[in-house]
Amino acid sequence: MKIAIAVLGLLVSTTASAKWGLESFYGKVRYSDGQYHCVYTNDGGTKDFKYVYFQMERRVGKEREFSKQIRIDEVVESGDTISAPSGLSMQYVASYCKFLAR
Repeated sequence: MKIAIAVLGLLVSTTASAKWGLESFYGKVRYSDGQYHCVYTNDGGTKDFKYVYFQMERRVGKEREFSKQIRIDEVVESGDTISAPSGLSMQYVASYCKFLAR
């Protein structure tokens, strides 16, 4: 019985993440205009970006690592570049960023 419950829990958690059906596209983190930006050049087909995700780290204090996800809803054609601001300044360190698309 415990195994059945564990398998069911695993199945539900896997289904929940797959439900969104979003694919990750890693961008380059750049710093300009007083904040971090995630920049990605689309070298494939048209992509419908829904979110940009920044993995950040505080320079000092507790719970140093954190993430910030921002809804963007932008369609990017093949060959175009997208840049999304984080709103976060140099008081943080950016580890990486990615765009989430359908």
